[in-house]
Amino acid sequence: MRTTAEGKVEMVTDLSVSDFARGKLQKTEAELVEERASVQVLLG
Repeated sequence: MRTTAEGKVEMVTDLSVSDFARGKLQKTEAELVEERASVQVLLG
């Protein structure tokens, strides 16, 4: 996602991601999924 000069948001479709960055993104995703599950347990 990126923001234009006019303040609109648009999706970036041609972005290449290195293997290192992809690994970091996957780790972050796993952490967020785990946190969501923990919050769901607390909320019932």
